[in-house]
Amino acid sequence: MIAAGLGGIGDGISVEDVLRQVAFVNEFVWTHLDRSKLPGGKMVRILDVAGVNVMDMTSEILNFIREVGNMLGHNYPERQALIYIVNVPPMFDMLWRMVQPFIRPVTRKKVRVWV
Repeated sequence: MIAAGLGGIGDGISVEDVLRQVAFVNEFVWTHLDRSKLPGGKMVRILDVAGVNVMDMTSEILNFIREVGNMLGHNYPERQALIYIVNVPPMFDMLWRMVQPFIRPVTRKKVRVWV
């Protein structure tokens, strides 16, 4: 859940700690759970943003979004099938406009938003 993953950043958990966890999970998935070679072996991510608001979008969180996007784009460029963002808050359009510049266009096309 995105809120749980981002909520601790700056509160004793560094961006590097969270990036290390994301890398560990991805490596575990592609090494142990699904050894399919490309073009098979794609992942669907579900990001539950219930409770996330504009005040949560600090520079550290925006930096994390940029860094995780870069890491996944460089190391797993074709592994992402779709990204579902669910339980979006009423102000999500504004949040999405803040985050979009940090997301590669090819990845943006894979994003689906559900209220």
